[in-house]
Amino acid sequence: GRIITLLVARPGLPVRSAPELIAYAKANPGKLNYGSVGSGSTLHIHAERMLRAEKLQATHVPYKGAAQLVTALLGDEVDFAFDSGLTIPHIKSDKLRLLAVVGTARSPLFPDTPSTAETGIDVAGESVFGVYAPAGISRDIVARLNLEIGRIMQTAEARAVLATFAAEVVTATPEEFAAIQTRDRERYGAFIRE
Repeated sequence: GRIITLLVARPGLPVRSAPELIAYAKANPGKLNYGSVGSGSTLHIHAERMLRAEKLQATHVPYKGAAQLVTALLGDEVDFAFDSGLTIPHIKSDKLRLLAVVGTARSPLFPDTPSTAETGIDVAGESVFGVYAPAGISRDIVARLNLEIGRIMQTAEARAVLATFAAEVVTATPEEFAAIQTRDRERYGAFIRE
């Protein structure tokens, strides 16, 4: 599966898109802050990648979880954040502003909102999750599990559960999933060490 990640801003920040956020941050160096669900989280890494790629300065404010982060955004305590779906009801009710969807493609949930790739912002790829088994498990069992999990993920029930946290069904062969994991380790590893 793939988790949809959103770049959102507090309602009082005078920006309506990711490029406007970047321009505002450049015009106000060091005056913005951003929230995350914790230091070292994927959402923190997304923000740091954007800040470094765009040569921006902003203060990181880590929270203990997504609910606290959303409360901080709604209360104008932080200016912007990357979020994995908890902000969706607040975006739809115009209490928070959606600036971009992380990744290479627009989200079916927000087809009018550009992706970070469209706007030329170097954040990172989508967050991907999958199912793992112990090393040494037989290839036949892996193939059977892959087939059955793929079938289950296509059911209406599975799609409904994933939709509650803004995730999309994406299936892959074990080899394709391993390649994604290798790519992400290479992509994020050097950045995290830095």
